[in-house]
Amino acid sequence: MIIEPDSDNAQSQLKPRATQFAENVRSLISRTVESDVEPFDVDLVKPRKDTDRLLASLQSNPKPQIALVSSDVDDAVFSLEIRFDMFVEKFLTVQSSRIAVGLLGSDEPLLRYEYIRRPDSVPSAHLHVHAHRDQFLHGMMLSTSGRSKQRLRKLTQGKLPYLSQIHFPLGGPRLRPGIEDVLEMLIGEFGVKQKADAVEYLAQSRAEWRRLQLRALLARNHSDALDYLRSEGYTVTPPGWTPAVTAPEDPAVAQW
Repeated sequence: MIIEPDSDNAQSQLKPRATQFAENVRSLISRTVESDVEPFDVDLVKPRKDTDRLLASLQSNPKPQIALVSSDVDDAVFSLEIRFDMFVEKFLTVQSSRIAVGLLGSDEPLLRYEYIRRPDSVPSAHLHVHAHRDQFLHGMMLSTSGRSKQRLRKLTQGKLPYLSQIHFPLGGPRLRPGIEDVLEMLIGEFGVKQKADAVEYLAQSRAEWRRLQLRALLARNHSDALDYLRSEGYTVTPPGWTPAVTAPEDPAVAQW
């Protein structure tokens, strides 16, 4: 159900902020790849499970698939579908998201990245692989640039590429999944026999791991931490700090 925002409610900022986010995503796609991407559709909806919170639903356009052009055949070959459901508390926050990559014209994607802010029994951020090996093989051989060039060279030597050669990014050095995530996947998805309180123990261990990663982020991104704390009203003065001093940039933040 699409509804109009209440101008007297704090949610009145939801649509403009979501629209700006959608434009940022559209601009990123337009700036980086050849496509037919258009401005996203942004609607305000009331989800079934949360009648008190408005969501802004962002969907990529044109529908059902953004066409992506192959560098070699100079024609649309791949597809991209994007959806974000977002809300505002203090910040614009993602409730759920879906990014699907496929071959243009196919009803089913090759793969999809999904995020659910409060999942019931699956990882909050996860990857689905839909394709059969032949579909991936076709997509992997459409180009003669990048790693596809290496695959073509090996193909002439009688060596077929494998799906296992695709590198799926999952958060980079600081936000990568931990062993706890793999173990809980084995329990939840494959029925591996668990010991008493295993899931609770994994959650505690995961929290420790992520706190370590958070500390690593903060250790190399002082200026971001300072900016946030000061915006919250804290007075923070680092040792030896002067306005001319800035923290070194953390390359891990931008690394895929």
